[in-house]
Amino acid sequence: MPENVSKPSKFEEKSIGKLLSENFFIVPYNQRPYTWEEDRWEELWDDLKDIRKDRLQDSRDPYKIYHFLGPMFFIVTPENKLEIFDGQQRLVTITIMLQVIWDLLDEMNQAGRYTSESVTAMTSIRPNLVVEEDEGTKYRIKIGSDGKRAYEHFLKSSLTPTDKLASPNVFWNTEPERQLRKCYKFFLDQIPYFFLKTSGIQFNEQNMLSKALTESEFIPYLKKLAQYIIEGFYVLTSDVPDTSIGYEMFETLNQRGEKLLTIDLFKNLLFGKFERIMGAEEINNFWGDLNATVGEENLGYFLRHYWISKEDFVRDKKLFIAIKDYFKDLSPDRGAFDELKNTLLYEGKIYAALLEETDNLWQNNPDISDTIGELNYLGFKQQLPLFLSAYICLFESDIDKFKDLIETYLVFSVRRNIFMRKSPSEFEEEHSKWARDIRQNPSEVDRVINELKAEIGRAYSIGDQINRGLELKDKHAKYILWKINDAITPSSLTKCYRNDPTLEHVIPKS
Repeated sequence: MPENVSKPSKFEEKSIGKLLSENFFIVPYNQRPYTWEEDRWEELWDDLKDIRKDRLQDSRDPYKIYHFLGPMFFIVTPENKLEIFDGQQRLVTITIMLQVIWDLLDEMNQAGRYTSESVTAMTSIRPNLVVEEDEGTKYRIKIGSDGKRAYEHFLKSSLTPTDKLASPNVFWNTEPERQLRKCYKFFLDQIPYFFLKTSGIQFNEQNMLSKALTESEFIPYLKKLAQYIIEGFYVLTSDVPDTSIGYEMFETLNQRGEKLLTIDLFKNLLFGKFERIMGAEEINNFWGDLNATVGEENLGYFLRHYWISKEDFVRDKKLFIAIKDYFKDLSPDRGAFDELKNTLLYEGKIYAALLEETDNLWQNNPDISDTIGELNYLGFKQQLPLFLSAYICLFESDIDKFKDLIETYLVFSVRRNIFMRKSPSEFEEEHSKWARDIRQNPSEVDRVINELKAEIGRAYSIGDQINRGLELKDKHAKYILWKINDAITPSSLTKCYRNDPTLEHVIPKS
């Protein structure tokens, strides 16, 4: 590139706190408005929980206690502000997250639970969101008109969280405004819920927020969360001179950033460890058998679910590191290879059966087949590590207990994931722990069933939930109506979700 042509600045590593507190950002009008949905909020929330967990376990490991949010590109304006070229969705979500924490601390202060720790936390949060000047409030991020009103409403310091969500002065007319409201509500639900659950404090959905706000330990918890966001999230930033160069860099990263799948890396580990002893052909034959047993589309899921049901809980993005460490201790001999191969093929066969209610494993157990079929129809996969362990440890010795577990789990899933619209991944870490506990001691299944029933009991009753208003996916709405139909009108359409009828089968237009 000629010297007289503008070029991007070098990439610079920055914590999210440093990035926010040192700059003012503009979202250009030609950029798409705020569009993130619950799956992206959930992913960011999971990353934050992982930072918390890893710092509590081992604060010395830099790989674990920080989380990389990816690159962000900015164009420097003549006013020395940063026009966001790529990174708006992440930055806006993180500032909403921080504001929820600030609002919760402020509500406790207003209620007289004022501490120096809460003041310190609030003081560390606010400069990342706004700067108070004589002329008024100056927002760190100035977003486009479509969503600006809602975003600035949520960053106000004069309203409680409940007032912000219920404010009659804000009309949620546009999709970005509604998404920002849902984002605020998502973190307002998740933060106290996770605190109460990890603290072992009894609560239910009706009193969750008020219960957390009365707990003195909620303040240090919120302070730590803010610290983990401000210090633990980091990005690589680059200032680009104009839009055309920004697009070129962005598209180049997209084209070259194809995700290297964990299953590919796992296959490489197999060859690296056993090829010299076993030969490439035998390893390839095993790999083909495993693909055929589980199904290529399910192999990545199986590898992770198998791992977290036996070893330890890890997110998908850290699975390869965990498996790589495990492989270091394996002997590079036939005995170790055969044991690994036979275990994966055996458990892979069970895993495949858990994804198909018509599998031969269930041919003499129609109740089990029906339950598995309903869970699979609803699209849930988080239960599979738990069911995998339960099958191995219970199916032959205590089939009734296995049946009790999966039927209880179906009720749990419908109540929490359909009626209460909770994310299915919310209990993923518990699924892993329950699965590992059952492998170590099959009698632990009784405790697991009781814990599932306790979570069912914490939820709003179905009647209360209907009165509060249901927002159901089409598939879930059909499922509920079909279940009602099956219960009151036994017919050839019993278990009618399998026949995929139209709603007119259940509620005729006439």
